[in-house]
Amino acid sequence: MTDNSTSDEDVDFKALFESAPDLYAVLDPHFNIISVNEIFSRVTMINRTEIMGKQIFEVFPDNPKDRKATGVKNLRYSLENVLKNKTPYSMAVQKYDIRQPKAEGGKFEERYWSTLISPILGNDHKVKYILIRTEDVTELIKLQKSHAEQLKFVESIKTQAGVMQNEIYQRAQDIQEVNKRLEHLSAALEISNKNLAELSVRDPLTGLFNRRYLEESLNREIDRANRKIVQLAVFMVDIDHFKKINDEFGHLSGDAVLRVVAECIQSHIRREDIASRFGGEEFVVSLFSISSDLALNRAEKLRRAVEGLWDKHTHLVPKKITISIGVALFPLHGPTGNALLKAADGALYLAKQQGRNQVVVSQNT
Repeated sequence: MTDNSTSDEDVDFKALFESAPDLYAVLDPHFNIISVNEIFSRVTMINRTEIMGKQIFEVFPDNPKDRKATGVKNLRYSLENVLKNKTPYSMAVQKYDIRQPKAEGGKFEERYWSTLISPILGNDHKVKYILIRTEDVTELIKLQKSHAEQLKFVESIKTQAGVMQNEIYQRAQDIQEVNKRLEHLSAALEISNKNLAELSVRDPLTGLFNRRYLEESLNREIDRANRKIVQLAVFMVDIDHFKKINDEFGHLSGDAVLRVVAECIQSHIRREDIASRFGGEEFVVSLFSISSDLALNRAEKLRRAVEGLWDKHTHLVPKKITISIGVALFPLHGPTGNALLKAADGALYLAKQQGRNQVVVSQNT
């Protein structure tokens, strides 16, 4: 980004990053550590200033005394997978041995972490940063092991004489308490997994669905449209002259424009419709069970709505922002999701050729 000024959003993001309950680390594409939050430094017992610029594998090597340790190997594979596919990757629970500071003995402490690795893409669609979110589940693992051990103990007690009934009862009470705690932890993990699943299909900048989710859902909608014998429309939306916006006002203003346009798109569709950020300054909207006339009407309303936004958003970009929209209809312009997207993209190209700031329907039949 060319603009180095600090906005309120930057301050809020930094505060959120530092106060997050989980461990966060930011790497560059070479897996060097750029930043970690405060709890990351506290849990790992490493001063954050000592690890900046170092590869994460150097900072957290496997315990050389543990031949079965695979944490570094699995982490490297996961990072390379994210770098290659540019999609989030959720690792299975891994065991890491955190070395205590030398002043405290330098021993390894066994910890268990659940990790989600997400790529942060630049405008060139290349991975600019890698965000690692880690949840320390050591206590849950210990409880699960304890739970299993206690269950075995109870089974052995049941085979003994009745004189041990009091002890069996007490152990049963302990197990019930453990089960309650496990239920709470399991519920928390379920919520966390749902949140992670939601994040994996959302664009981090605009909050709209991402391209992967769109392509999957579009094929499902086409199958449903075939069964119900209804039409489906796809809008390919592009912000006109977006590169000039970035060049003239900076990438922070460009990001703000993307968010405002995304909010406008989301507010102009129905609950059953799907809005997604397709990439860069392009958005795609799929509308289920809609006539061609109504689809064109909605596209035109969306174009006018975006054009009118900048009367009240001149503090973001002091110029009129417009969009061009290419429209494709199912089944008229294609039988598959890819075919519809290609047809809508072709219509968008025509809209740009004809002067932008307009709606054009695909000419494919």
